[in-house]
Amino acid sequence: MKKTTVLLCISLLITLFSFSQNVMTPELLWSLGRVSPEMISADGKNIIYGITHYNITENKGERNLYSISVSGGEVKQITTTVGGEGNVLKMPNGKMGYVHKGQLYAAEWDGTNATQLTTIEGGISNVRFSPDGQYILYTQDVKTKKTTADMYSDLSKANVRIIDDLMYRHWDSWEDEYSSHVFFAPFTKNSVGTAKDIMEGENYDCPQMPFGGLEDIIWNADSKSIL
Repeated sequence: MKKTTVLLCISLLITLFSFSQNVMTPELLWSLGRVSPEMISADGKNIIYGITHYNITENKGERNLYSISVSGGEVKQITTTVGGEGNVLKMPNGKMGYVHKGQLYAAEWDGTNATQLTTIEGGISNVRFSPDGQYILYTQDVKTKKTTADMYSDLSKANVRIIDDLMYRHWDSWEDEYSSHVFFAPFTKNSVGTAKDIMEGENYDCPQMPFGGLEDIIWNADSKSIL
């Protein structure tokens, strides 16, 4: 056996031994940050992404946004507020938009000068601007079904589900009386106008449950239609 081969085998054994000292456990897994992509900054120079860290004791996660140059280099955390930030998008004026605690915010692409733009009751998600920048679309939960208490007012404390259709459950969450609907509204001077529910009266979700997202909704190129 050649000397180089022997050295390679020894090196491999040392590496395997080192990895074996750090066994993957549930605790180690939960200590790792969960990375998820967002987008490239408006100037094309930086990658914006999110990292979620979980606290087992508090049984909750905290997601913040980070930035790194497309050519590599130093990672910069650009949001620090409590509560997850996501749905990063380019605002019509070129600034960075994102959703935090169900409301739309605008900031510089380094996270500075963050300003809340909406105060929509119930919160919003899946925000997109029309190509011409004159309209905004978003999704919001709307009550489309009756609960047991609605149907039987004398049984307000009944802990019961009446199921007569599919789907009634997605993985670890029940379908309830709310459906995710798509809204659109005029957007001028960083202000959202009167919104219209384009799915009014429909008792199904867009995006689709349980894994649907922004890929389920898009503006037509002429800003006159929503697909």
